[in-house]
Amino acid sequence: MYTVKSALGLPTFRLDAATIAADRDANRHTSRPANAVRSPAMRQHEILIAEDEPLVAFDLSECLSGLGYRPLGPVSTGVDTIRYCEQHAPDLVLMDIGLRGSIDGIVAAAYLFDRLKIPVIYVTGRTESEVLDRVKFTNPYGFILKPVKEAELKAEIEIALYKHSEFLANSSTNGNRNN
Repeated sequence: MYTVKSALGLPTFRLDAATIAADRDANRHTSRPANAVRSPAMRQHEILIAEDEPLVAFDLSECLSGLGYRPLGPVSTGVDTIRYCEQHAPDLVLMDIGLRGSIDGIVAAAYLFDRLKIPVIYVTGRTESEVLDRVKFTNPYGFILKPVKEAELKAEIEIALYKHSEFLANSSTNGNRNN
């Protein structure tokens, strides 16, 4: 059971993990198929949350919604992150490094970019040298320390989406020259 303090003048309320999980599960697989086409003019960017802490995932989801993005997930393991991305191709992944399971967020992020060309922004509390040494070789599009500030999240996402659109445009142009 979690106690959540509201804004001044509003009552405090309680949430339990089952309530959060039930709400998350009800909305979990509402993404578009990977081969669906979206109109760029009417595009709402879809961002997958790969985070194993339910309250952090909930907070990120609320923040993304408030910023006008469509939050997907959350998923809590590296394997689930990869599977979800293979099926739904989100525009971006917010990736915790310490995910549960046999592979961590760094390994999952490397796979997502190398194989699926899906950009990743790390959202973590870890800054040890060995972690940063592993992260920098995964082509990250950003790195945000927890606790996340909304303005920083917005800036990192906007820059990452722009950089990735440029990457895709250059890849497409270079690919056409080689044909």
